Amino acid sequence: MRRKMPAVPQDREREGREKDACFCLWVDLGLSDYEEDFLFQERVVEARVGERLPDTIILQENYPVLTMGRSAESCHLLIPARLFQGECISLLDVNRGGEITYHGPGQLIISPIFKLKERGFNAHGYLHLLEEVTIRTLKSYGIEGQRIEGLRGVWVGEKKVAAVGIAIRRWTTFHGFCLNANMDLRPFSYIIPCGIRHKKVTSLQELLGQDVDMDQLKEQVRDSMAAVFGLEIAPVSREGIEDLLRHP
Repeated sequence: MRRKMPAVPQDREREGREKDACFCLWVDLGLSDYEEDFLFQERVVEARVGERLPDTIILQENYPVLTMGRSAESCHLLIPARLFQGECISLLDVNRGGEITYHGPGQLIISPIFKLKERGFNAHGYLHLLEEVTIRTLKSYGIEGQRIEGLRGVWVGEKKVAAVGIAIRRWTTFHGFCLNANMDLRPFSYIIPCGIRHKKVTSLQELLGQDVDMDQLKEQVRDSMAAVFGLEIAPVSREGIEDLLRHP
């Protein structure tokens, strides 16, 4: 996935501007099945489109799965698809932008369900801000993340630590970005991640030489989201969202 680098959008720091913050729900689905989480996300998107929910950020970890975005090509699978079953890895087509990537335990997937027009920026600016969230989160661990012109995601040196892939429906965003934390990186060798040849992936665990505390990482991501997008974030359970969907 290649795009021209956009101009850096004006940062929306929350400090000193709490009264201007946008209200947003934060729901952590924990470790679960990707297809189940995807169906949940679809319901949240439709509710946001219909103004039955406020902006909502969905956080999840998933059991091993390869997802193929709208630009994915079968040649980016380096082993026959039937062999993934032996590795207990599912293979799914999804409606996000981008190509093929791997998700598994120890990776955080963050999916903001935002009304894009209400926030005053376009898709390119939004993608750039998602990368900024990751860069800030990495900085809190003493890691310098960077962008590479012509490529999406966040990189440390020549290795990608976070992938970005979104979709937009009636000016409402879904999908988002994933940050490799304590995950097994081996399945990335079965594919050409995001269709980018000759570059590898990395994780916080690999960069730091130790596991990171996942709860602490979630807090860092939440704080970075709040600062970059100017949000007042309210945690809510999955059951709480389900109740709002039933009784808007």
